[in-house]
Amino acid sequence: MLKLRQKKYVTFFNKIPEDERPTFGTELKVFQIIVEPKVDKEEEQRVIEQLKGFKKDVENGSSFKSKVVLYTEDKASIPQGGLYTLNRKQPRMVKEFRDMAFSMKEGQISDPVKTVYGYHLLYLEKN
Repeated sequence: MLKLRQKKYVTFFNKIPEDERPTFGTELKVFQIIVEPKVDKEEEQRVIEQLKGFKKDVENGSSFKSKVVLYTEDKASIPQGGLYTLNRKQPRMVKEFRDMAFSMKEGQISDPVKTVYGYHLLYLEKN
């Protein structure tokens, strides 16, 4: 019975076009820019708009790594151009960050993501 059920799942999975199949990797290489806004809503909105502007710039050909060097407040990541290696089982990054990173496609730039550390803009590295 189990082999019959497994065969049905394999047949179903193989019918999905290869470029539309979900991937279940265990490790991602993600660059990030962190900007920690002041408490008031006006400043928070300014930071969100700034990050959206960075996203648009990168989508139009600017270098994400250059934006990291110029604008991130995560000084420890500057030598790596903002690069972090994430593992699903590694609790190094906060949930919102990990959830966004693992929901992205290679080469995609996220919308601003709010965590306890501020707002993040993520770029999922192409392998």
